[in-house]
Amino acid sequence: MNRYEKSREIFERATKVIPSGIYGHQGPAEGCFIPVDAFPFYAERAKGSYFWDVDGNRFIDYMCAYGPNILGYNDEEIDEAARKQAEKCNCTTAPSSVMVEFAELLTDTVACADWAFFAKNGNDVTSLAVMTARAYTRKKKIVFFKGYYHGVSPWTQKIDYSGIIEEDVCNNLYADWNDF
Repeated sequence: MNRYEKSREIFERATKVIPSGIYGHQGPAEGCFIPVDAFPFYAERAKGSYFWDVDGNRFIDYMCAYGPNILGYNDEEIDEAARKQAEKCNCTTAPSSVMVEFAELLTDTVACADWAFFAKNGNDVTSLAVMTARAYTRKKKIVFFKGYYHGVSPWTQKIDYSGIIEEDVCNNLYADWNDF
């Protein structure tokens, strides 16, 4: 039996209803992580630093769910705190005092942090970081590291990526990691 039989079956279903069969930058398209002749495995459950796919294979999640899960999955104390907050409010139009309390904790804990900024995803944070850098330096050029994820905005893509035009990427510079 194939160790990933169920994942392959789910991927075949997914390609009929989801572009590339998977969300975001992981899809099997030019320049993405999954080759056209391959398929992703699909997670079924997670605990601590591990997750299991639908075929029962266990993996260490070194990427921490792409960053936000640095404390692991299904931690009872964290989950209980999240449940309590969700009972009050979890996503509102207006800011919450919890945001201010957390920002105070971050700036008190991290010596070099004078401010804390919150956004809903990495793409938004990357976009705002670049806008902030451009506003401060008055420079247009951006250095990207080859082979790394920089968000989904048009200006973070490669020129040969479908739907990207030259004007989107004309100020991009590409470097190998740790090789300036």
